This record gives sequence, C-alpha cells and structure tokens, in this order.
Amino acid sequence: MSGVNKNPDQISPIYKNIDSLKGVAIIIVLTYHTGLYESKETLFGIFRLTHLIYSDLIFLGVPLFFLISMFLFSLKLREDRSYFIPRLKTLIYSYIFWVTLWILIHYGGFKIINLLLTLPLKKLFYFLSGEGIGIFYFHFSLILLLIISYLSISFPRPIIFLLLLISVMYIFILPFIKLSEDPFFASFWSPFNFFPYAFIGLLLSEYIQSKHFSLKHIKMIILFLTIPFLLFVAQEWYCHLRGIYQITEYPYMRASVIFGASILFIASFLLKRRIMLLERISDYAMGIYCLQLFAINAYWTIVNFNQNSIITILLGPCNSASRFGPCQGGIRYSLFIFVICLIGTIFLKKVFSKKII
Repeated sequence: MSGVNKNPDQISPIYKNIDSLKGVAIIIVLTYHTGLYESKETLFGIFRLTHLIYSDLIFLGVPLFFLISMFLFSLKLREDRSYFIPRLKTLIYSYIFWVTLWILIHYGGFKIINLLLTLPLKKLFYFLSGEGIGIFYFHFSLILLLIISYLSISFPRPIIFLLLLISVMYIFILPFIKLSEDPFFASFWSPFNFFPYAFIGLLLSEYIQSKHFSLKHIKMIILFLTIPFLLFVAQEWYCHLRGIYQITEYPYMRASVIFGASILFIASFLLKRRIMLLERISDYAMGIYCLQLFAINAYWTIVNFNQNSIITILLGPCNSASRFGPCQGGIRYSLFIFVICLIGTIFLKKVFSKKII
C-alpha cells in the first residue's frame, strides 16, 4: 500500500500473508463446527495436551477473523475516511440477508417473525445481536467494531492503547463478577468479547506505516506478547482445574485468546513465502463461514431421514448426541462440509456479488 513506509529490512508487502492466515482461520472454525476435535478423545493419547490445544489454539479462529478484518479496515480508513460508509452498508446488507435467511430456515418460516415482534425490546436486541442468530453474531459484532474504529481512529495513540487496556481488563475480570450472569455480557457471542480487536487493528495499522516498523521490531513484539499469553493461559487453566470457571464456558472471554490471536497475526508478517492454496481459500472465507451451519443442518436432515443414505455410508456413523454431530469419519465429514460450502460460495458470488459474502 502507498502509505506503508519501506525500510531496508521491512517486509514488502507486509500484509501479503494475511490472506493465508484468513484461510487458516476459516479451516479452524469450520472443523470446530463440524466436531472434528470432538471426534477424537485424545491427541497422541495425551488427555491434557488435547484439551490444551482445543482450548488455547482452536478458539483463536474467530478472533483472528475479527483482527484481520479490523486491521485491513483501519489501513483503508487511514487512506480514505470515506471508505467507512460503503463498508458499513456492505456489512449491514450482509447481516440482514444472512440473519433473515437463518431465521426463516432454522426457526421454520415466517411465524417466528411474528413471535419476534412480540418480544420485549431487550430480549429482541439480545436475539438479534447473537443469542438467536447462530454464527451470524460475527456480523453484528463486526458492524459495532467498524463503528468503534471509525470513531477512534483520530484519537492519539496513548488513548487508543488505554482503551485497549480497559477492554482487555474487562474481559479478564468478567468471569469473576456477577455481571457475567447477563448473557449479553458473558455469552460467546457478546460483542464485548471482540472490542480489543478494534483497538489492536488501529494500533497495528498505525505502526506498520511508521518509520519504526521493521523485522527486528516484529520479532521483539512477538516475544513481548508471548509472556502475557503464557501467563494468562496458566491463570485460566488454574481457574478451570480449581472449578472457579470452565474455560469452554468463556471461549472468547479470555485474555489469552486476545494475545494468542495477536501473536499469530503479527507472526504472519514474518512469512517469506506465500501459501497460494490458503490464499485461494481465503477468497471464499466469508461465504464458507456463512454457509457452514446451513450445510451441517442439511446434512443432519438427510441423516435423520435415512440412516443408510449414501452420504452416511461414505462419511461414517455419527454421534447424534453431539452439539454439531461429529462423524467417526472426522476429516471426511469436515472435508465434505467444506466442499459443499465452497461450491455454494462460488455460486453466491456469481449471483449476488460481494455484498452478502
């Protein structure tokens, strides 16, 4: 980008592997939703290692999406403030389309709309912000983060850093206080879980355009972030094992997730080779994200209708007691859902343009 200052040891372009990281993020999210990690009780036969990877790596997928989105938006916004309105409109269109489609299909037609209109305003807001719209809480939160970034981009760097610190501390203390009993503040879909990524995106976008940006500094930042990441991981597992709270109850309301996602994101600047397959996957990442639960639900409709269908035979028997229904076929099932979502995304891109995906 024209605004990026180029030093001798600077990576150019410094964000060339962000697309690869987005490809990794969508693979993590999709394989989590297809229950791939639930289908294996242990990794290498080590129970603790399995849960450590599951809780402290797998849950980085969604935060990575937010961080990538806010970083790229902040870069664009620093070049052209008028970019805000078109981007906001696109996200609102996408939110309305997918939430309406999800409500009509998941809740069984137009009757649910009449029911929603009778809800108290607070419950309706909770429903539409994440409680009742499945994975599309991402769209609602992203719209809020977009607005926050736009309003904060003119703030001095110390103020943005202070806002970041406050948002991280809020996430750290929330599991310990009564406010966590309110679903809007404590649920995995709560927008408050993702506020830090707006401020991180602003700070990083400013940093890479400064004369201080260098390969050496990037390595130092990663090392600096690794220390609090490990400390917060230890603290969270201590609370988990002591029964103070369960890590899986607060998948995104954890300081370690913020630091972990930031480390992976910044580390992508260090990659010297582009991973073309992941870049191609990233082109369809949003569509795959939006279609995954539709594909999973369609699959389970077929399985429940006919246990001996060709799909069930090919993918292996499934555990219907699971939230997302992992198959013993594991990877085959996840790959099947991925291919279906990819085909659907390609079709939607041709029909509806980029406004919904």
